[in-house]
Amino acid sequence: MNIFANIFLVLMMLSGAAFAVPPSVPDVEEVRGGNGIRAWLVHDDSLPLITIRMAWRGGGVHEAAHEVGITAMMASLLTQGAGAYDASAFADKLARRAIALNFAASHDAVYGNMRCLSAMQAECFALLRLAITAPRFDAAAIKRVVRERQSQFKQIEQNSERLAAREFSKLAFGAHRYGTSALGTPRVVQGFTAAQVSAQHKRVLARDNLHIAVIGDISATTLRAVLNSVFDALPASADLPHVKKAVIGGAAKANHVFRKGGQTSIVFGTRGIAFDDPQFFAAHIANHILGGGTLSSRLSEAIRNQRGLAYGVFSHFATYDYGAVWQGFVASRDETAAEALAIAVREMTAMAAGDISEEDVQATKDYLTGAFALRFDSGAKIARQLLDMQLLGRDIDYLVQRNAMVNGVSLEAVRQAAHDFFKPQDLWVSSVGGADPLAELE
Repeated sequence: MNIFANIFLVLMMLSGAAFAVPPSVPDVEEVRGGNGIRAWLVHDDSLPLITIRMAWRGGGVHEAAHEVGITAMMASLLTQGAGAYDASAFADKLARRAIALNFAASHDAVYGNMRCLSAMQAECFALLRLAITAPRFDAAAIKRVVRERQSQFKQIEQNSERLAAREFSKLAFGAHRYGTSALGTPRVVQGFTAAQVSAQHKRVLARDNLHIAVIGDISATTLRAVLNSVFDALPASADLPHVKKAVIGGAAKANHVFRKGGQTSIVFGTRGIAFDDPQFFAAHIANHILGGGTLSSRLSEAIRNQRGLAYGVFSHFATYDYGAVWQGFVASRDETAAEALAIAVREMTAMAAGDISEEDVQATKDYLTGAFALRFDSGAKIARQLLDMQLLGRDIDYLVQRNAMVNGVSLEAVRQAAHDFFKPQDLWVSSVGGADPLAELE
């Protein structure tokens, strides 16, 4: 197979070509290396492709105040030169072998994603090893990524939706690190040095905080060797500072940023729920009924379908390692923004008062259990789900238990969750646009 055929196959993969696995729960095997690293493997040789997703627990939330954004900077630089190869040479190595490799960081973790042809796995794993164990952090690469980051900051300032979300995080989390973007701030990022980035790399990328999911044309025996050869050079333990839980709650809060443009973006929410909370599935069902991302949700029906006040409206639980919020989003014309928010509050109030039927709950259960299999209809989706499960502390058998957990939730439990979490009197509202929706409501 020539290199152009290789690249064509990978382009198909990157554009969404699915592994030939049925949309059902996959068979997962745990593979352990001699260095204590474990990975979850789904073997599938129907296509000559391998997908690996990695995560090191320890993101922006662990940063010092004078280094906000250093983890995201470090992650972006892992493919900007490694070992004997500068950024250009390393990129050329990846391209010639049709290898997709990238890294990014959130508040809670550093993520890596690699996809390649199984025929190229030796070169693929060699380059992965270099990226995570011997990144160069060259001055020219740092300057380039800093410029890119500054451009991102400017884009956020011009995007009302992202700006409203950023300001909502400040309302919800206050001075906690979750209240600041994982990318950091323009002033702090501008001053990062190679020494700072290298030190953060050594603190975060280790073996004891590493989680791995692997899908594709690779055997357990081969993967075991990869775990030893690729990751063994990492430090045994991460050096992460203690992080306090975020203090979330309190009285209603609001912030409006005036911006001309004819449309106002609104993010609203209250406290959220941890994944291991006994109410989690009940709250998840309640949120799906209210605004869980489908056109049949109450928010979508009342705001979009019946009145045409917005193209989209949704709500979800955003859960982090040290705190959680429930939040909704709607964007509407300046003259109808207040009405859209008022309807959202009305629907929240009704559900909190118990306006949920057995039919509502059963329809949601049917959707959630039926759609669960669609999370496993491609290699990329499977890897993402397996990695998320590890980060959440789920066992492999969660795959077969999850739908039973959903079906086991009672109507009373859903009503209680709605009462506990949908509290308009405690609502935080962040809006960006030409109209302050709360001022008009008053």
